[in-house]
Formats: sequence, structure tokens, C-alpha cells
Amino acid sequence: MRTLDSHKQPVHISKFSSLSPTQVLTCSDDTTAKVWDIPSQTSICTFFDHTDYVRTGQFSTCDPNLVLTGSYDSTVRLFDSRTGECEMTMGGSSSRSGPVEQVLMFPSGTAVVSSAGPIIRIWDIVAGGRCLRAISNHQKTVTALTFNSDASRLLTGGLDHMVKVYDVSTYNVLHTMRYPAPILCLAISVRIIGFLPYFKTEFQLGSPMRLILLVEWRMVPCQCADGSRRAPKLKPA
Repeated sequence: MRTLDSHKQPVHISKFSSLSPTQVLTCSDDTTAKVWDIPSQTSICTFFDHTDYVRTGQFSTCDPNLVLTGSYDSTVRLFDSRTGECEMTMGGSSSRSGPVEQVLMFPSGTAVVSSAGPIIRIWDIVAGGRCLRAISNHQKTVTALTFNSDASRLLTGGLDHMVKVYDVSTYNVLHTMRYPAPILCLAISVRIIGFLPYFKTEFQLGSPMRLILLVEWRMVPCQCADGSRRAPKLKPA
């Protein structure tokens, strides 16, 4: 058991690094974000550039030294944990941007999705943090963002009780699902069932009322003995 105690106000997010499993990121209402070394229980670095609550963040999916954060100061920032410096700032130029509730980095590390109020924005990191698109299909604050397994679909959940599925190539809405309460969190788990080429995708939606679980099968064609490629029908368990 490890206790990491250095923030001065509540911590609302904590995430492990997938590339450096002994490191964890914490984001706090004290306007800072910290990267911790778990074995030594010490803070590796602290990021001070935000000026309001830091309510979302994650490690880069392709570089263990980069950290992405979003704050109620309306900015999304990319930090380098080796120097503690902010390498890029996205948003914040307009007072109408609103507090950033969620950030999500593409697996390639070249782009970022953020949500502020009902607006979802796509930022191009390669182009220096330029906003590529602003999407406004939700009626209330977007509180959850996640990709499917190959990042071809973006799923969003909001306080308007809606979950929306976007095609990442066009950002058109493919599906809309309505639930009886606001959506506070959203996650996808992909499982391989036995030795069959099937993927079972589970959508876990957290709301004040219940945990909702949706199951979807993705069928992948397999090579049969006669040389044909097909996938027999299989119903969700």
C-alpha cells in the first residue's frame, strides 16, 4: 500500500502510465498536476501552469515523458515531465471556451480530443495545437470521452443523458443512445472469446442512478478449411 500526499486540495483524477507502470499522474483543485514515482512515494515533477482546477489528464500514449491535462482555466496543456515545462497550450484564447472537463489523446499521439461544456474539440499536436474541429451535438456538458479498440470510433457521454458514437474519419454521429440519467463516465473493454475471431465490446456507462452495460459483437472473418473467409453468427452471452 502506498499513500501519495502532497496536494493541498481535492484530487479528482489519478491515472497510471501505460508506458511506465510505476508512475502515476494526479490532477487537483489546487491548480497543479503531479507525476509520482510509486516505489519511492515521491513526486517526480509538479506542473504549475494552470490557473484553475485541473479536473482531467493522462499520460501520452506514445511518449512516457509527455503529460496531457485539462483545466477549468479553459486550456489544454501538454507538459514534459523531464523539465516540468509546458510544451504546448491549446485553447484559452476565448472566454467562451468554458472549463475543460475531459481530455483524450489519440493512440498515435498526434491529436487530442477535449470537451468543454457541450462542445468537443479536436486539436492537432503536430500543427502546434491548432483546433481542427469543434463539434456541438450534445445539449449539455460532455463528461466522458473514450475510443473503441482501434480509435476509429469516438464515444462521448454527457449530462444530457446521451451517449453518441462518432466516426473519427468524418466526425459524423453514427449512433445516439439516451439513458434515464446523466452520464458521468464511459469505458470500453474488448475481449477475445475463446479461440474464435470475435471481439466482445462492453460499454460501461456510469450515471447517478446505475451502471449500464451494453454488449456488442464485432465479427472478424476467419480462414476456413476450404479456403473461404467467413464468420458464423454468434449472439451475445
